[in-house]
Formats: sequence, C-alpha cells, structure tokens
Amino acid sequence: MITRQIAVALFSMSALVALILLGPLVYYATHHWRRSEMAVLNPVTVAEVTRGMPLPRNPPGPAAGSAPTTLDCPRLPRQLVLDCRWHVSHTGGWCGPPDRRSRMLVGAVAARGGMHAAMDQEGQDAVGAAWDPATGRLLTVVADGLGSLPDSGVVAVNAVQAALYLWAKRTGEEPLHELGDLLFRRVAQGLEASFGAGVAQRGGTTLVAAELVPDEGGATVTVQGVGDSEAWLLAGDEWEPVHHERPAGFDGNDNATRDLPGDPRPRTWTGRVPHGGLLLLATDGFAGRMASGRSNEWMRRPLTPADLAREIIDVKDTYSDDSGVVAVWVD
Repeated sequence: MITRQIAVALFSMSALVALILLGPLVYYATHHWRRSEMAVLNPVTVAEVTRGMPLPRNPPGPAAGSAPTTLDCPRLPRQLVLDCRWHVSHTGGWCGPPDRRSRMLVGAVAARGGMHAAMDQEGQDAVGAAWDPATGRLLTVVADGLGSLPDSGVVAVNAVQAALYLWAKRTGEEPLHELGDLLFRRVAQGLEASFGAGVAQRGGTTLVAAELVPDEGGATVTVQGVGDSEAWLLAGDEWEPVHHERPAGFDGNDNATRDLPGDPRPRTWTGRVPHGGLLLLATDGFAGRMASGRSNEWMRRPLTPADLAREIIDVKDTYSDDSGVVAVWVD
C-alpha cells in the first residue's frame, strides 16, 4: 500500500516537473503559430498578393484615353456572399469578357458595427456578387437587416443568397430591369417560405441590386432596390446617387424604411458607368462619408478589399452601425 502511494506521489511530481519544463515551450509554439496564422490574414500580406493594383493614397483622376489599368488580383468567383453577423469580412476579384475589352474589379465588405459589437449582438448587413460568364453580366447585391427586429441578420443573408440564386438560374438573358420585379417578389416569397408567414414580425431587410454588362465604352447598369440602402456612381469628381429612398427634408433621424418581405416593389434606375468609373452599393448612412469629399479621391482608383474595409470602417466609433458595401470599378 505504501509502495503504491510512493509511486503515485513520484508520478505526480514527475508530471509537475514536466509541466514546468515544457509549459513555456508549448506556449511559445502555440503563440508563434497564432502569430504566423495572423500574418497570413494581415492586410499588408493582402496588398502583396494583389501587387500591381494601383493603390495611391491621393490618386489623380484617370487621364482621358489612358490605357486600362492592369489588375493583378484573383478572378472573382462565380458567386460570393458575405455577412457581418459576428465579424468583419471582405473579399473581391476581377471579372469580364474573354476579350478583356472592359474588365471590372469588385470589392466587397461586410462589417459589424461598434454598437452591435458592444452589446454582443449579431450584425445585420450582408452583401454578395455573382458573375455569369455565359452572358457576360455581373450582379451585385447589398442587404441591410432592420435593427428593430431580432431575426433581421439571418433574413438579410438569405435575401442576398436568394437574389443571386434566382438571377443565376433565370431562363434566357433577361436584363434586370425586365426580371427585377419578379426577382424581388420571389425573394420575398422565399423568405416567407423559409421562415414562416410571420417572418415580417421577426425580421426584415432592405435589398438593392445592380446588374452591370461590360462593353467597349465601360458598362451599362441597371439598379433596382427596396428600402434605404443606396447606390452611388462616381464617374468624375462628384458622387451621384442613383438609388435612395430618403424623403425630402430627411434629417437622418427617421429609421422607417420599406423592406422585404413586406414590400417587394423595386425602384429602378438605368445608366452607364464609363471607363475609370465606380458603381458602389451600400447600406444606409454611407452618404455621410462622401460629404467630406475625401472618398472622391480615395476611391477613384481600385482598392484592395482590405483598403476598402479601412475606408468604410471607423474602429473608434463605438456607436457605429453595421456596414455593407460592394464597389465595382470599371477598367
């Protein structure tokens, strides 16, 4: 009995000594691995991977008749969806027809705001994009879940996924201005089918979508939207709002907006983005960032997704709202 107790004691002492000796080594290895893993995700590394993209801090406007900028970055996947329910996410890539007569660089960011983070709540914005090589069309989508309803985050993500899926599965080559009314109704019906007939009492979302078709002069664009998410065009020195639903005299204090699935009737705008221009979809509130004029210079030339995120997110603002943005530079 005594021998067994001595053996147990010796084993315990050996384990303690091993822990003391090996503990720092294990900590160092683990800590070093985490630092190495973080380095892969560091924005500096992203910039290195996308070397060749023009990233000046205060770039001049594109010179008339200048050659297209070489975009040394990954090809855009056929479809992407980002949400910010518990994190910040960003990605992007280029797309365009095989002859490269006009290419488009897409940057997408979804970021949980300081207010939701401080309250340990889900972010409620989602963004997405899809490229159809068969028809040479790009669809970008932004959704802003209603903050007053608890399930709005997951509703926004599902609305983006549904819009991209329905657009990709359309028959023929119907442009968005012909397909849009049906697409928005189908998205609303899909939300009700997925979450139940009472979903409008638990969650809702805005939805704005833009279809771009590149050509030799830039790209033709159709924008459709429901609610106060926005679409902006930067083709010279000034931003032009091409979709918003702010009423006259809006002072920023009224949060009421149309939303899905409650009101699936989109408003439509059609136009063009010239070479060197930018079309940007964003959740509400982005207009304030443009008022200073800083974004005019900063965003005129293509940004990496990481730099786009830094432009959009104010990490010092603990009361900030969620942000969802998809930017398309036409090169």
